[in-house]
Amino acid sequence: MKPIIPILTIFTAFVCCNGVEPKQEIKEEPKKDTVKPVVVVDSVKKDEVTYSPLVYAPFNPDNQFNNITAVISGLKGKAHKLNYLFDSVAWSTHEEFIEKSWKKLERTRLKSMRTWAEKEFAKPNAESKVVFYPFSGPDYLTADAFFPSADKYIMLGLEPVGKLPDLKKFKPGEHSDYAQDFKESLGDIFDKSYFITRKMLHDFGKQKVNGLLPVLTFFIRKTGYDIADVKYLYRFKQDSIVERPYDTKVMDRENPKETKKPFGVRIDFVKGEKQKTVYYFKYDVSNKFFNDTCIFYSYVANNPNWVTYIKARLICCITDL
Repeated sequence: MKPIIPILTIFTAFVCCNGVEPKQEIKEEPKKDTVKPVVVVDSVKKDEVTYSPLVYAPFNPDNQFNNITAVISGLKGKAHKLNYLFDSVAWSTHEEFIEKSWKKLERTRLKSMRTWAEKEFAKPNAESKVVFYPFSGPDYLTADAFFPSADKYIMLGLEPVGKLPDLKKFKPGEHSDYAQDFKESLGDIFDKSYFITRKMLHDFGKQKVNGLLPVLTFFIRKTGYDIADVKYLYRFKQDSIVERPYDTKVMDRENPKETKKPFGVRIDFVKGEKQKTVYYFKYDVSNKFFNDTCIFYSYVANNPNWVTYIKARLICCITDL
């Protein structure tokens, strides 16, 4: 199968490219509005992907998503109804750890990444407002450092979406356990610059952090944004990708007694007048699952002016001669 998006290697560890035009029968996304959801109705025809504009004005920072992510991001004073949690040992210790680790990360890595990207990625930053980041896991941090001008980020990986912690319902001792598990899930990104897939699958298990959503929103908050809204995305066979509110239960059509697991998540976030959206999809893009018969292929093909970024790790092997 001919690939949708060609890849141009830049440097030894970074890949960046512009997408090519899709098949003629798929309509292009309107250029005047780059922050839009996927599919908003169940009755969408096969291979059809429609959009509606982003609407959430006026923005209220005192919402459940913004408050929860403020606590797990160590943003004392910004959690509104949950600010009292910083009086506990668990979250005050967590705040100190996050502040110290983030300052080190900013000093040793992020500042240099932004400076490098201003020169090397100037053209793609100017030409496209949509970034496609396959194999990303929850790594919004790198996408933001390299492509800060983008309005929409499309990310995908094999890690489950999961849920944000319902901190108000935690029992005694659960706050300390969650804070510790959350810090462990950030270990690789603080110590290296990437996540290890096998470790992520363990750290993001239901008994740990419960999916990558908490870590993904953590990175968004630490880059200075407020969370406006979180919605889940569901896939029904190859017919449609449907967007539903975070707290809505969606039943599986094939097993009516079962609750359907989300196929992805949409996160809307703001900083002043700037509005952005991140989509994360749990999807296997190997040849067996990713072809022109699937709805996700249509979704990708429907966005011709993307910048595609793939982060690779340089591996050096030394052998005795």
